[in-house]
Amino acid sequence: MISLSHLNKLKEITIFFTIIISNFAFAADPVDIWKKKENQNEQSNQISNEKKITIKSPILSDDVNKITIKIDEQKINNFEQPVIGIFDPEDNNFSLNMWSESDGEDIKNILKRIDKLKLTKLSEDLLFQVLFTNAHPPKTNLTSGEFLKIKIDWLIKNQRFQDLETLLKNNPTVGRETK
Repeated sequence: MISLSHLNKLKEITIFFTIIISNFAFAADPVDIWKKKENQNEQSNQISNEKKITIKSPILSDDVNKITIKIDEQKINNFEQPVIGIFDPEDNNFSLNMWSESDGEDIKNILKRIDKLKLTKLSEDLLFQVLFTNAHPPKTNLTSGEFLKIKIDWLIKNQRFQDLETLLKNNPTVGRETK
């Protein structure tokens, strides 16, 4: 007598072979894919030949005097934000806007806490790169002048006078006030 497990195995084997045989039967039909592509290319060439391209541009027509460009100098000056620093942001994988969304009070408090610490040379160099990478100043609670003052005070406190000279050379509009 055949047990149920043997019947299930026999049933599974039968289904398996049926699927394999039917796949071979369907796979036996050859398909010519190259002719279809050639037909499609010929149709697309015919369609593109039938289309006429017309360009309507005042530059190509006689109405050249209709082109006017207006530049409002006040709008340009309003968007001008000072970017003060020594390093290019791309050199250190930073962004020009790395400070712009920060709160100025938070920056002041964090720098006060850092001033109380004895930094290693690596930490001090990292802070120097972050502070003196060209970037826009914070938009809230800190003006660009105050942000610049923080940077200059940090250079003087850490006796980095050569870096201060570099900052002033790279940013000629900076440092009009003497310290």
